[in-house]
Amino acid sequence: MVDRKDTNSAKLILAVIGAAVIGAVLGAILVMQAMGTRPGDRTVYIVEPSWCSSCNTAFAPLEKKLEQSATADGWKVIKLSALSPRTKQLAKELNTNILSVPAVIVKGDPSSAGFLKKLGARLQRVGDYYIVVPSWPTGVADVTKGWVDVQAYLDKNVIDKNRVVQLVEQSIPNARISIHMAKGPYVLLVTAPPGTLGLLAARIPIAEKTEASIEIPRVVANVSGSQKLVQEINAALRASIPGIGVQESNIPVTGLATIQTNWPELVAKAIPGSQIYNNVVVVPRQETVALTLYLDVNRESKVLKELNELAPTVGARIHVSPIYILLLRNGQVTTPEEGGTEEALREYCVYANYGGAAWLRFALGEDVNVDENTIQKCVQKNGPQIAQVFLNQTYAKRITKQAVVANGWYVTDSPKDAVCTLLNNVPANVCRG
Repeated sequence: MVDRKDTNSAKLILAVIGAAVIGAVLGAILVMQAMGTRPGDRTVYIVEPSWCSSCNTAFAPLEKKLEQSATADGWKVIKLSALSPRTKQLAKELNTNILSVPAVIVKGDPSSAGFLKKLGARLQRVGDYYIVVPSWPTGVADVTKGWVDVQAYLDKNVIDKNRVVQLVEQSIPNARISIHMAKGPYVLLVTAPPGTLGLLAARIPIAEKTEASIEIPRVVANVSGSQKLVQEINAALRASIPGIGVQESNIPVTGLATIQTNWPELVAKAIPGSQIYNNVVVVPRQETVALTLYLDVNRESKVLKELNELAPTVGARIHVSPIYILLLRNGQVTTPEEGGTEEALREYCVYANYGGAAWLRFALGEDVNVDENTIQKCVQKNGPQIAQVFLNQTYAKRITKQAVVANGWYVTDSPKDAVCTLLNNVPANVCRG
């Protein structure tokens, strides 16, 4: 027979144990909520763009592996169309309208997601969610909008259809693309609703753009000049303008080539250093090049280093004129890096008294056999006038950083670029890379 007192004691013990269990569960729930998860939050959302064929093809093997691994780990996998109402709600919770798709979005504690570790996935936390950083090709989806119909007309002998599809899908949210054969004076024409082609046009820089279309026209060109220069121009045009038709005319003229074409602006973009005169593209090449160098006092200067690299091969064909950038600050003349005015005048006096080769070595910090008294006298006697010339040039040309002006008109930041653009018969290894 059980004593009533013992029965009551047992009930009391069970009540205490029950309260402790409930407290532990509630504590766990509170901890999980603090971490941004709730009990049972173990969901993987896979957002697929039905229109992005290249994206889905590349993603398919990983998607299958991901789905199998997540399911085996006890996670729920939900597949969504990029433009479905649930995806719209999901994007709202992520505080965005734009998704890179295909997308993998995790809701739950990622430390318990062994499948993510197996896949080597990198995660980016957004609120209560974790987005897997894509390692696969993606398109762009605007979940607040419907389809954007894009028509692409192309010459399949010239333009890679798959590349066009990829560029469109990466550039235009929700793009649904149709491919057609070209039927006009172009090798590629892409039409889309107004205002949607900006990013695509930026990725095809030689294209002509209007509000609702971009076009790569069918270009023809007749190049006249010396055989070597014509061959060089021909190669550059074919590398830059898809489907261009080039005819060559070899004439005994050195230092100059002309290009007659139906698209002079497009052709001029493809040939650095060219100019347009009366709708004819003129490509000047010369035996020597004059470089005006706008410099700061800096022995690590890219300009000085490139000149030094050019010296053994074409140095004798380059005439340099250094001008140091000087500024007026609080009534004092100084260089962009303060305190360099004296050194700028010293370097220029080496140039004035010993020539360009000695000046370059001196400016690079190498040992040069110059008379210090001669340099000091030059600075004392001519320094103010030299500084005034440099100051006037700096402000007249609005120079703010180092620059190279070749032959009085071609502006660059690279002596090598100027030489390879304007000089005849430059050894191939000089301009390579």
